[in-house]
Amino acid sequence: MGVLSRRQFLDVVGGLAAAGALPRDQLAHALATAPPRAAVAEAPSSLTRTILQGGVQKGFYRALVAGPGEPHLPRLDVLRRAAAAGRAASRRSLLYLAHLSDMHVIDAQSPGRIEPMIVQDHSAWGSAFHPQDPLSPHVIAAMTKSISDLRYSPVTGAPMDAAVVTGDSADMHSHRELRWYIDLLDGLSVDPCTSDTFQGVQAWDDAVWAYRPADPTGGAFGAYGVPHAADSAR
Repeated sequence: MGVLSRRQFLDVVGGLAAAGALPRDQLAHALATAPPRAAVAEAPSSLTRTILQGGVQKGFYRALVAGPGEPHLPRLDVLRRAAAAGRAASRRSLLYLAHLSDMHVIDAQSPGRIEPMIVQDHSAWGSAFHPQDPLSPHVIAAMTKSISDLRYSPVTGAPMDAAVVTGDSADMHSHRELRWYIDLLDGLSVDPCTSDTFQGVQAWDDAVWAYRPADPTGGAFGAYGVPHAADSAR
């Protein structure tokens, strides 16, 4: 048998699953035995909680606070009528998937970063820097854990059929970033501290346009009230 591409593999497996030829749990061999429905429903998701903008902390800086969940609402304006009373007990899941995009795993200390170009022309290159860049591995690790926690649908209990990633994974296409990306999605640990002393743009005294977590005063982000956050990348 010839080697299947990922696309061909998904096509074949999806067709078999749709035809009912395989138990769905066998399609995701890494899934454990389905947890109790109550435990699935309590897994953190936008159904149980959201993130909202909080009050002003200082200057223009606002903290984020937890908000209420957003339940699924039937579009009766489209459906024209509500489902029959017994429909909820008989309906089946057609597809349950996770979607990840624009993760941008970033090695903020890489000598290949293009932030130095900002000094040449801030209007053209300013978007190359984001204050949260060193935290990208932490964010992706949290995303991966959330998907694992929600590997069974909190609505139907169906096992996740697939997780789809639609690009922008390794920010500067470096080997280190790609390795981190693969390891994070595999649920492994990575160490984003590639030196004993942080050497990224946020450690440059003359980069007043960059958020410096250890001492934001004197820079643009300090003026906005963004707080001190030393060692936030560790």
